[in-house]
Amino acid sequence: MQRREPGGAHGGAGAGLDQRGDDQPSHIKCPEFNQVGFLSPGQRRETGNFVTVQTCGFHDHLDAQNPDLLGTINIVE
Repeated sequence: MQRREPGGAHGGAGAGLDQRGDDQPSHIKCPEFNQVGFLSPGQRRETGNFVTVQTCGFHDHLDAQNPDLLGTINIVE
């Protein structure tokens, strides 16, 4: 994943990613993923427990159309 430079379009205080589950802007799909939130470079954080079999899309909330910052998580039994 790429990192955003300080002072981007949304006035971020530093480089990082604001990870959210799809849909943009409501983030109602896979709310467990929304617990990740903002990540600074090198930082890690766990999601909530995924309990429903599904495919969850995610994106960087501040750069939601950037294809380098999109992904999916497949939850299986």
